[in-house]
Formats: sequence, structure tokens, C-alpha cells
Amino acid sequence: MEKLENTLVIVTGCGYREAKRVFNNHKQAVILEIDGKAYKVNVGGATSIFLAKKGVNVLMVARTEEKLKVLKEYIEKKTQNIVSFFPCDLTDKSQIERLSKFVNKKYQGKRIWLIQSVGLGAQAYNIKNGNPYLLLEEIEPELVVKEYEVIVNSLLLMIKILLPRFRNQDESRVVVMNSMSGIRPYLRGYSHSASKGGLYNAVRSLTLELFYKCRNVYISQIMPGIVDTGLYDSESVINALSEVGESFGVFGDKKWKPENFPLINPESVAEVIWLCLVSETHIIEIDLVAKTQIPHKGA
Repeated sequence: MEKLENTLVIVTGCGYREAKRVFNNHKQAVILEIDGKAYKVNVGGATSIFLAKKGVNVLMVARTEEKLKVLKEYIEKKTQNIVSFFPCDLTDKSQIERLSKFVNKKYQGKRIWLIQSVGLGAQAYNIKNGNPYLLLEEIEPELVVKEYEVIVNSLLLMIKILLPRFRNQDESRVVVMNSMSGIRPYLRGYSHSASKGGLYNAVRSLTLELFYKCRNVYISQIMPGIVDTGLYDSESVINALSEVGESFGVFGDKKWKPENFPLINPESVAEVIWLCLVSETHIIEIDLVAKTQIPHKGA
């Protein structure tokens, strides 16, 4: 913890979505209750909670101010640690510049680290039935472009705006949330794997470039399988991924059904992110899947 005493950790993509299904182990999700309704917290939100429990200075960033306010109130009640937030569209250069000015003014004496956890949220593109796992004939070309733009360009813009500060720090750490979809092909994966695969190689290239130029910027990439964030609550997503699982034959006659659907708890991902922040090594990449999920990196 001493390593992070004078460090502000920016966590992007913090949010939650309504919980529409409870799987066989409710502890797979981080549940937030608002006005009697249950919501599942995403990886960015769960990581912010985890870091706040550790006493880390956290700045949450996302598009939706209302969700950030709710998460701030929830975290401060749970952890007794003050967290901050800044609403920002991370695909908009002018908004990121405003974020940078805010950080430089308010946190002038602190070291800045970044956890980039940006996905294709509902505000960025309205995917039919919320299902990104589509067959070729179901994919609209703009979806492929939009998902790539959201996750790859947002990282580019964030790194470019923070790089001068990163270079002048004794040590800078960046953790990028990606997905196992970036390194393993599968049925219904054309669109989703294309964007995640692009991000994967963008991060690998960025890691090498900043090592060559800076030597004090350490980038880690986290590649989880499916995480219980609410995305997998819908019938259309479950049916699509059941077909994916069936194509690999990993469940035999059982197949993938709601009662045996393998998901990761977002807190487990947060633990891995924490390791990347505090390890004395430079962790380049960590792959993780839920127990009984397909443990492969190739076709």
C-alpha cells in the first residue's frame, strides 16, 4: 500500500446495469441496490470499490454522471474512503482535455496511474438485444467500426493526453482491460473479436514503444473470460454463448445453460488488476477464465 500512498488511480468505464438474472452462485456478481432494484456493477466499478477498500485515491471516469454519483455514494458508505469522479466521453478529445486539466489542477502533487476499462456501453451504440456475439449475417458494418473506435481510440486519446505526466513521474503504471475475445477466435466472434484483437495488438505495440522511449511506463493487459456484469443476463446472449460452448464440445450433453453458465466475479478481476499495480515485476499480460470455462487461447 505504501507504493500507492501518493498516487491517484484513474479508473475509466465505471458503471452498472440492471440485474435481470441471478446465476447459480449469486457471489459471481457485485450487486448494488437502488430504490429496491438490483444492479450488477461492471469491472471498472468493482475495481473502484476494491481500490477504495485498500485506501487508494480513486478518480472514476465514465459517460454517465448519474451512475458515477451513485457509485461514489455506495463506495464511500461501504469503505469510508472518499472517491472522486469526472463524467467524460472518452472518444471525445475535447472532453479528455477537460479531464486532463481537472486532474492537473486538483492532483498536481500526486502521481497518476491509469486503469482503462472501456467497453461498448449502451450510450456508444445500441446493439440489438444487447448481444455482441453475432453471426455474420446479423452484423451491421457500423457496429464493427464503432466498437473498435470506442475501445482502441479511447486508449490512444487517454495515453496521449497523460503521456507528458507519465514521462515525468518516477514510475507510471497502466492496466488495460481487454478480453479473452482478443486472443481466441470462436463462432459468432467476427465483430467482437475484431475489436478486442485490435486492442490486444495496440496494447502490445504501445508497451514496446513506451519501454523504448520512456523506460518508466509499465503497461499490463488483463484478458478475462466472461464476467458477471449483467451483460450475460439476457436470453439472447446466453443462447449465443451456449452455441459457442456447444461448438467447442466442452460440456457434452450438458451444454451451456443458465444453471451451469461459467462467469467470473468482477472482484476477482479487480484482484488481478491490484496485482499489476503493486507487483515489483512488470506484469505484461494475465489471462483468466472462470472454472469450467473454455481454457484456450487458439482455435
